[in-house]
Amino acid sequence: MLLIDLFARDGDRPRDLEGALARKSDLMFANQTWQRLEAFCRGEDPRANASRAGMSIYYLSYRPDPSEAGPERLFDYSDRSIESRWAAGEADMSEALAPRHRRPRGATALIPIRRESVSRAARRAASNA
Repeated sequence: MLLIDLFARDGDRPRDLEGALARKSDLMFANQTWQRLEAFCRGEDPRANASRAGMSIYYLSYRPDPSEAGPERLFDYSDRSIESRWAAGEADMSEALAPRHRRPRGATALIPIRRESVSRAARRAASNA
């Protein structure tokens, strides 16, 4: 199963107040999703039935481009933002489908897929240059 969250639990540390407000929203919403997924995997969710045993759940979360609006990005549906989000989604799916993320059958597994953020990749490339 592929689960795509619009908010990232993990991410870069905010550098300013606007970034902190955006990060607060990410953490508030993403942690709710994560807690419910963990309960599902432990079998604590009454909706989890025996037919789901041995399922691998690939958890992807959206990481916004640094040029996107901060806390207002929830309401930004401009052409540029939508194109950027589609490109990020394609990169996330490519990462999720990579062979290194495949797990053997067995207990229900929650597999977080963490593609490197754009800003972190840029900093790493600059330090290696």
